Amino acid sequence: MKSIKSIGVFAILLFVAGCEYLPFSFGALDGRPAAPLSDWREIADVDIVQFETLREGEAYSVNIWMIAEETHLYVYGGDNEAQWAVNLEANPQARIQANDMVYEFSGSRVIDEEEFAHFAQLWLEKYGSDRTDSTASGTFLYRLDPAGA
Repeated sequence: MKSIKSIGVFAILLFVAGCEYLPFSFGALDGRPAAPLSDWREIADVDIVQFETLREGEAYSVNIWMIAEETHLYVYGGDNEAQWAVNLEANPQARIQANDMVYEFSGSRVIDEEEFAHFAQLWLEKYGSDRTDSTASGTFLYRLDPAGA
């Protein structure tokens, strides 16, 4: 019986070690602070970023998929009001870590259906999964604009 437990634990650790996307929360990001990019599409090829919001004044970060536009980024929670979305509603300050660089943003929920449709097309092109059956009002999509912009 003990060897079966050991194999199970080993299998879980092996799985976790091979995952780039882990749905667990962490604390503050530790990358190098960076100035805003002139075109955020420079990091468009990064599939998963570390995304930090503030929860009652404490850093709360998760790994998340993102879409990069020229002037801003998008993060998407689908129809799941995740803790990061709750945090962003309470305090729009956010940070993204991509390629060991940390960028500061201000987040706002997308409620415009045209903007959502544009995002859905970009999501399909990048990740190959369709979001056109969703709506802005029924999902948690946030536009991240550089802090101070």
